[in-house]
Amino acid sequence: MEQMSRIYLDHAGATLPSEAQIKEISENLMKDVFRLGNPHSRHQSGETTLDIIKQVKECILTHFGVNSEEYSVIFTKNTSDSLKIMAEIVLNIFDKKAENKKLLICDDSHTSVHGIRHQLTNWKTTVKLFETITSKKNVDPFDLFILTAMSNFTGKKYDKNIIIKLKESNPNILICADLASLCGTSPINFKDFYFPDFVALSFYKIFGYPTGIGALIIKKSAKMEKFSPKGFFGGSVNFYNIETGEFILKENFEEK
Repeated sequence: MEQMSRIYLDHAGATLPSEAQIKEISENLMKDVFRLGNPHSRHQSGETTLDIIKQVKECILTHFGVNSEEYSVIFTKNTSDSLKIMAEIVLNIFDKKAENKKLLICDDSHTSVHGIRHQLTNWKTTVKLFETITSKKNVDPFDLFILTAMSNFTGKKYDKNIIIKLKESNPNILICADLASLCGTSPINFKDFYFPDFVALSFYKIFGYPTGIGALIIKKSAKMEKFSPKGFFGGSVNFYNIETGEFILKENFEEK
């Protein structure tokens, strides 16, 4: 066995992949039956890739104790990207009614969470110590709460029952669980988080390779189904008129 030359401790940033993992990935990619292609293309490699994506999404949801009837999986670059998309969806849901909306975040949240306040520009943002919120008998009503389940700085895990307290003040509050740090160290069931509306995470914090893959997992609801992004990209449309700019998005929420 080679002598260890360094010690790696930055698992809050990204964990290290195992040798067996890298070997299996490489072997699978070299198999002819496993040749990957564009999932929007209608040929064998494209259809194989689309099937794999569907299977992976089901595995992800099963890992968190839910299924595709309850949640949708949107692949992203990382947790920060997931939170940005979440903010876009929230703005779309509330539309022009956002002037009086309120966002609550805790002081010990990741910088990506704090950055959301600059996307929700018309919202009133409140930043508080976690203990300040939980110690109050009654809390003010908020419209969106982003819970960082585990601090990436201190490693502290926060009490999930804060969600119940906030829902007592506003039953319609949207809950976003930032599980980026926690998912790399602990088994998670969405039931323990009272089935949040949004979950943001990065997969490379769980298994290290490949990097640049995260997810925004979204609870299916009437509100979410109304979401329609501004514009479109690549395979997200069924129709586009190059002269008028008219377009029709795909009906599947995950493909919009």
